Amino acid sequence: MESVTWLENIVYMVIFYHSYRLLYFVGKTIYSFVLPKFGFVYDLRRYGEWAVVTGSTDGIGKEYAFQLAKRGFSIVLISRTREKLIKVANEIESKYNVKTKIIVYDFSRIDGYEMIRNELRDLDVGILVNNVGTAYGRHPVDHHACDLQRTFDVMHTNIFSDVAMTKLIMEGMVARKRGLIIHVSSLTTKLEAPRMNVYSSTKSFMEKFVPCLRYENPLIIDHQVVIPGFVSTNMSGVKQSWSSPSAKDYVTSALGTAGLVNVTNGYWYHELFSALLPYIPSHILAATIDKRRKKIMEDEMNSKLN
Repeated sequence: MESVTWLENIVYMVIFYHSYRLLYFVGKTIYSFVLPKFGFVYDLRRYGEWAVVTGSTDGIGKEYAFQLAKRGFSIVLISRTREKLIKVANEIESKYNVKTKIIVYDFSRIDGYEMIRNELRDLDVGILVNNVGTAYGRHPVDHHACDLQRTFDVMHTNIFSDVAMTKLIMEGMVARKRGLIIHVSSLTTKLEAPRMNVYSSTKSFMEKFVPCLRYENPLIIDHQVVIPGFVSTNMSGVKQSWSSPSAKDYVTSALGTAGLVNVTNGYWYHELFSALLPYIPSHILAATIDKRRKKIMEDEMNSKLN
């Protein structure tokens, strides 16, 4: 009889645990993705006048810049190509009638952050979007065959940029006692991703770094980690679908969660997929990701041939 009671307790604990996870997921999904559609969004303008976006000339970063400008922020665009920066800045100014500022910087370098500090010194920066990131391109290789300098560029761009930009922007935010920093990670951190080992590892850095920051100035600065899955951008090469939204649709969804939740996948399908990951064997996930990556490469080659 005692053994039966012991087993029953184990069953009840398992049921309670998974019921809690299910209720938490449903509640967070409604809070993050349903309520914002009915106008329940956080007033981001309380953070300040300017928003700084790194990697802001394409994809997710460009959309963050546009949608923050739409909310009335003046925008600082930081990227490595001057021509693209000027084009995006002109589009933002003409469409939303806000001020812009461009800073040309290649985040694979680590020797120019003092220049960035000087450029931002007199601005009331309320939001920083640490979006810049890079990988090996659409044709990644096994680690033993990778280019070591390219690997260092990935590490500098994905890790050093977040650490350095967060430090620079936090100086002013702490002094003004307000601010929001958005750190863009990747859903590849939640699974084994063949031939994307360094990229996924660098993106997982934020998921350890940011929670520590959150306890340093808890009443002053808000931090949000955004963990997107596949988004249809030039960098990913993924075609748009219901599971792979456009950058515009993704950022519309993700920005609606800013100020509401500390960690988000930014899009309902990515949130659902992330919730199911613990129940899927890792070797199946790895094979699926590798197969999808190869399919993207094949589609790209076929489009060039046609």
